[in-house]
This record gives sequence, C-alpha cells and structure tokens, in this order.
Amino acid sequence: MTLYMCRWMDGWSRLIFVFRCYLQRESGELSADIRVGLLTYDSRIHLYDLSPDLSRPHMLVIAEKDDLQLPLREGLLVSIKDCSIFQPSEATISLAKECVRQGCGVHLFVLSQQDVGGAWPGHIPYLTGGALHAYSHLQGEMDRERFISDLRRTVETDTGYNAELRIFVSKGERLVAMSYVSESGDRRTRIHTLTLRCSRHLQDTFRHCQAQTLLTFYCKKSKDFLYCAALERPLQELREELQTDITEALASYRKHGCSASVSAGQLVLPQHLRALPIYMNSLRKSEVLLPGLRSSVHQRLQQRCQVLGMDACGTATHFYPLLQPLVSAVTEDGSDTPQQGEALRCSSASLDPTGLYLVQSPLTVLLWVGTQVPACTLMELFNTGCFSSLPSGEVSLTDINTHILVNYFIKMDGLNGL
Repeated sequence: MTLYMCRWMDGWSRLIFVFRCYLQRESGELSADIRVGLLTYDSRIHLYDLSPDLSRPHMLVIAEKDDLQLPLREGLLVSIKDCSIFQPSEATISLAKECVRQGCGVHLFVLSQQDVGGAWPGHIPYLTGGALHAYSHLQGEMDRERFISDLRRTVETDTGYNAELRIFVSKGERLVAMSYVSESGDRRTRIHTLTLRCSRHLQDTFRHCQAQTLLTFYCKKSKDFLYCAALERPLQELREELQTDITEALASYRKHGCSASVSAGQLVLPQHLRALPIYMNSLRKSEVLLPGLRSSVHQRLQQRCQVLGMDACGTATHFYPLLQPLVSAVTEDGSDTPQQGEALRCSSASLDPTGLYLVQSPLTVLLWVGTQVPACTLMELFNTGCFSSLPSGEVSLTDINTHILVNYFIKMDGLNGL
C-alpha cells in the first residue's frame, strides 16, 4: 500500500501540524504493521530520512528525475510511530503500471484548491486500486477531521497482495476465483459463481433485467464508456452515447415486447426497469460527466474514484438517494423524538414543511429541516428553538444531538466517511 501526497508550500506547515497531532494521538492505537515514509516534490523530489536514531529528520533532495535512485536504504521507510506519510515517485501511467506489477496501490491526498496536475492524479489510484481524497488546504475543522479519518482508514484497511484472478466459463455458468496473500502471509481464495439463464425470446431478457444492475454496468462499462473513460474521451460524447444506448434499448422493447394497442407517444417500460430513465438521467447529469460551476477537477476525480469502487446497491443510492422521513414519536418523558419512517421518492413534492428528512447516499448525508418543525424538536436536536438560527451547509455530527438519531444511524449504510 502506498500513500501519495502532492505538496504545495502554501499551507504545508498547517498540514504537518495536523498530521503530527494525529500521530501523537493515534500512534499507540494503530495496529497495522506497515512501514511508511515521507516524500514530497515541487520541481525536485524530496526524500526524508526518518530514522529514530537521528535527532531530527534529514531532507534529501534529488534533482535527477529521469533515472531515479535512492540515496540510502535505511531510514526512508520506518514504522508508523516514526513517520509521516509515504508516497511513490513520478505520476505517470508507466509508474502506475509498475505499481500494478509490484502489487502496490497508490492512495492520493490532494491538499490544494487549485487544479494542480490536471486530470492525471485520478488515473493513478484507479489503475492501482487505490483511492483519491481531495481537501481545501485543511482550512476548516471538518476538512482536518475528514483527512485524519481517511488517512486512518487507509492505513488500517485490510490489504491483499499478489492477487491472481482466474475465470472459468462453461455453458450458462461463470466461475471467478480470486487468490491473494493476506498481510499475515496466508494464501486465501475467494470464489464467485454466476449463473445466467438463456432464452430465445427478447421479452424474457427484459423481464429479468434490473435497473440497478444496468446503472452500474453503464457507469463502469469497460474503458470505453462513462466513468472509466471520463479522462480519455469528451464528456459530451459520453453523454450522447449513453442517451443513444438507452433510447435504442427501450425502442427495441417497444417494438418486440409490447402489444399493438400501445399509442405512438406512450412511454413503455419493462416492469423492473421503470426506474431506469431516472437512474440514467442522474448518471448523465452527474458531476463527473456534467461538471457544475463550483466543481473542481479534484472533486470530480475523487467522486469518480469513489463511485467506481461501489457495488450495485451503493451506486444506485449514490445517483438516486433515499429520502427518509423522521416521524415524531412521544417518549416516556413526554418529549418528541424523531423515529425512522418509510422511505419516500426523492422529490421536492415529498417534503413536508413540518417534517425532518434524511437524504442518504454512500458519500453524504443531508438533514432537511422544514420551516414549521416544532420548536421543541429543534431544541432537542440543535439546542435552539429558532429556525433561522440553524446551521446551514456542512456540519459535524458533534453539533447535532446525535443520541436522538443514533439508532437510525446504526441502520444506515455508507457512513464511513463521516
């Protein structure tokens, strides 16, 4: 595993301070037996000798980048208690391929508001199985907490090495065997079996399709489509191809799978694909394929990297999140406590000004508060009875009376980033 950090002089001292405080607090709790180090760069490469025998770290400057050679063997990689962060060398596709060959995953932490490096940073974690995290110079407290949380999760995540993927295909069945070596040196194998039914009729194909599976397929389809090709092909071309593909698929169902009584202008959808147009429209208008005015390249790269690592259920929830109402229930002491209600369609028409709603996706959680929510509920949640005094934008869970919502949070998936 490799942690890769881009360095900028502006705000670097703030990062070192945050990281040092994190190490002092967490060094005794980290159980991962990983040797890490620190490497920064501007126009040159800076290595740091972090040997505990030295009175202070020594910086080693390497000006020759074409033929990179390590100036020493000891002190560059040390245990977690003696280090800061480890980073690979040149950010190129050839480096990514070499990392893949060596079984090295690159995790990139971007700490700049400017779009430094263009689009290449997102390609390295994608090719090596790592992750990309973007922050705004760690200026806010939430950015610092998110950085520490992401860093700790990256270091402590279970990692497999020397992975080998084998696919066995027979009539109507596919067997996938993934063999890898765990951190303890044990050889393990995971086996996945996929059985598909065959049919001569097109109606059977549409009848057994699932909208979430098709959404995931179009989002991650090979290197020639959508999120996988967002760094290599024009985004307008990708959006038009997606729209053409879905239009042709639904037209084929209308032509071969519908009765003749359907009117010319009527939209006809298979039973399990009624949500498909909503999913595909959300995908087509997503921030990666249709960037907004305030979206930076790094934020889009981070979202692209995160979505590519989601399963089918997480992908569908990301593009079309659940709208969960929190209904009021009277407890034994007479106070109103929000409880979990039945999920609603994610639409403004579903919002009641007297209610509380949670919009959950794998990456974010939004708490919507109606203008007519009772003052006693606001007081229990936010310690204020005035709607105009409520905080807006990003807030920490510590700013909310979370013991009221803890039972609901436990049931929610995808809250690892909070």
